[in-house]
Amino acid sequence: MENIILKRESYNFIKLSGSKYSILIIVTVCEPPSKLLDKIAEDLSAEKICGEIIIDSLLYNGNSNERFISAYFCGNQFKKGSFKFIKIDRGDILRTLTSEFLRSNYKLVEYSILNSFQKKLLLKGCNL
Repeated sequence: MENIILKRESYNFIKLSGSKYSILIIVTVCEPPSKLLDKIAEDLSAEKICGEIIIDSLLYNGNSNERFISAYFCGNQFKKGSFKFIKIDRGDILRTLTSEFLRSNYKLVEYSILNSFQKKLLLKGCNL
């Protein structure tokens, strides 16, 4: 995936263009995103990111209403009170980017909290 600008053990950054979000962060572990925020902030600061970011926590929260989290980041910290769960439409490019990433890293899917039906759909080409 050519848009990946940073790979870490617990998450990846994908640079977005033509979106209101500057970065998509795909969490690649079954940990709450809140435990990763300090490291994410360090990396966002190092990449000189300023603006709305979106975190996809599919592997932790499943395909639920708490999957996508948006926040505002500038300088070296998240803006207080900017975190919120958001709903992303099924056909949105953000879902496609995460699904493509996970299909190319299928071991992450195998050991995720997704149910067997969701895993099959994803690996057969459906976007979650």
